[in-house]
Amino acid sequence: MFYSLAFLLIGGANFPVKTFAQTPNLARADRAYFNLAYADAAEQYLKALKKYPGNKEIMVKLADCYRRQNDFTNAEYWYKQVTKFQSVDPINKYYYGRSLMNNRKYDEAEKWFAEYLKERPEDVRAQRMLDACQTHEDFMMDASLWEVKPVNINTSKSDFSPVMKDDQLYFASARGRDPFVFRWNEHKFLDIYVSTIGEEASLSEPRQMKGTVNTKFHEATATFSPKGDTIYFTRNNFFQGKIKTDEQKIIRLKTYSAYKVGGKYLHVKDFPFNSDDYSVGHPCLSPDGKGLYFASDMPNGFGGTDIYRSFLGEKGWGQPENLGPTVNTPGNEMFPWIGESGDLYFASEGHKGMGGMDIFRAKRNGELFGIAYNLGYPINSPLDDFGFVMDEKKRIGFFSSNRPGGAGDDDVYSFRMRDLLMGWVVEKGTGNPIEAPKIDVYDFTKLENSTLGDEEGSFRYGVSREKGYYLVASKSGYKEAKKRITPEMLDGKDPLILELEPIKKCNPVYTLLGDVVDHSTAPLPGRKVRVILKEEVIYTDENGEFALELAPNQDYVVVATGENGQPDKIREITTKGLPLEDTQVNVRLQMDPMRDDTGKVFYIIYYNYDKHDIRQDASEELDRVVKFMKKYPNILVELTAHTDSRGTTPYNQRLSRDRAVEAYQYITRNGVEKDRLTYQWKGETMLTNDCADGVHCTEYEHQLNRRTEFRFMGFQANSEAEENSKHK
Repeated sequence: MFYSLAFLLIGGANFPVKTFAQTPNLARADRAYFNLAYADAAEQYLKALKKYPGNKEIMVKLADCYRRQNDFTNAEYWYKQVTKFQSVDPINKYYYGRSLMNNRKYDEAEKWFAEYLKERPEDVRAQRMLDACQTHEDFMMDASLWEVKPVNINTSKSDFSPVMKDDQLYFASARGRDPFVFRWNEHKFLDIYVSTIGEEASLSEPRQMKGTVNTKFHEATATFSPKGDTIYFTRNNFFQGKIKTDEQKIIRLKTYSAYKVGGKYLHVKDFPFNSDDYSVGHPCLSPDGKGLYFASDMPNGFGGTDIYRSFLGEKGWGQPENLGPTVNTPGNEMFPWIGESGDLYFASEGHKGMGGMDIFRAKRNGELFGIAYNLGYPINSPLDDFGFVMDEKKRIGFFSSNRPGGAGDDDVYSFRMRDLLMGWVVEKGTGNPIEAPKIDVYDFTKLENSTLGDEEGSFRYGVSREKGYYLVASKSGYKEAKKRITPEMLDGKDPLILELEPIKKCNPVYTLLGDVVDHSTAPLPGRKVRVILKEEVIYTDENGEFALELAPNQDYVVVATGENGQPDKIREITTKGLPLEDTQVNVRLQMDPMRDDTGKVFYIIYYNYDKHDIRQDASEELDRVVKFMKKYPNILVELTAHTDSRGTTPYNQRLSRDRAVEAYQYITRNGVEKDRLTYQWKGETMLTNDCADGVHCTEYEHQLNRRTEFRFMGFQANSEAEENSKHK
């Protein structure tokens, strides 16, 4: 994109040439790199890596080439390889984090910004990026405020930096047919094009600007005087047929002006504060034409490129002044634009953003500007967004972005700004805010969108005045509330408050009703029934029936004991997900003399990969096993430990043995007699699913196999403990 090919010319970090004997590919790659031909350099560095595999210096340069071309997929991959080295310049960790942000991997990016800050705690940029990763969802808050779409004249080449003048849209584009290409990214050189703006931001077929503004080098970022008789624009340091460079042989950017003569802009002049040693570009005139705002990396700035302004006086343009720390950062700020309100819009990679360049607004306060405010999604994205202009009365405008979904490279997007509707959802009667209510937005014909309020019950949503809306607020435990939206609400004159009335209800009590019968369904009175988790023991009545109250949202195991005292029948029941009006749970335990449920699993614990120690959740399960076995001191239990299929068979046998021993010792250390507990181990021989060797499975599927199972194995024969338990 243009800010890269323009402002990395300002002087990105160069790498020292290697001292070992270079292959032709590496020598060519270094020449291309130092000539800023990053596309060619990346290709040659890839070839050089075949000769020097694992070479850190080559990998760093390769990652840098992809970053400077905004190929963040490849940049992420190569910075990941670079950060694996023991000794690496910390800045590569920062660039790795930025690449992850550009690829929407905010959690991973957060880690690498934190790593970088351990070594460079003074870097304000990294701290802002870390904060942005931690709060990136905040940028979605006002997403409904903007209607954004790409315009119809974009190409696969770079199209960007739009500016409106009367009913015309001027923008920079690399769509030209000339044979010259810019070696940075192998694209054509940029010229300024113009298109007529039609209805719904449709644009006519673009045409090159007439006059002497466009040359064989880069031109971009135009701005016009109020009457349209003067244009200011950015160009490479090319004037009166001569190209100039700085001491490093880098062609800088300059700002030029031209005057309109007979429908063409002619007589190009040099802006007085241009320099061969630094860049001055992306000019923007204030609405009255008396202030010129621009970006520059001139000395004594805050770092990178800063935004400056110069005022037009009787003797010409005054000395440039830096806009200060509320606007500028140690990163790059550029593409300034001033609206009729006097507020400043600009692009920055140094303020807290979504990744890449983001567009910010700084409100004018006298001669100063306030704290920069991120415009959020969908104006901004994880990639580069810049070149914002707007008709503040019509609330429409344009900007440019290299986000996915466009025609290719940088594209121009149009937008329409909607009115911001703000409101609160409270409880009827008390006025207390309702946390995170759901708000459904209808435009009288269909559901347009749904949003959630915050913890204070407030919500924000963008609406169009020409449409009619009504809202439906809802929250579990409350009756819905509807409200029609009026223009007064959009003007803030009529506070929008939706009141939800609580639904009166009692906490349900579920009743377990069951019976125990034989194989012919004849009732079996006096049979013992255990309800595990509630740990109640009850007996069937003369009709073989039993009843017990259960709590909501719980799982239970019901065990009916046979004549010999062993668990003849086991059933699992639950009160989870039951409707409020259905408070009865029925179960029948049919004792089949031909079938014995001894050996059925009644508890399972799980393990981390390649570990045998007891996790926190597993210890809670084991505590239940211990409590149950102490409650019923004659029950016998067998535990069997397993592994997933990863690892060798002998190793997994040893690992499952260690798991079995660890669980066995946990239970016996907590007071359960050793002779009531046996254990065995099966390694990977008894998987619960198809996740065998060579089969791709998710981590969750592997987790189901890393387990120890607990089974009923009967009872000790009519012990004194059983008799005491029976008559309690």
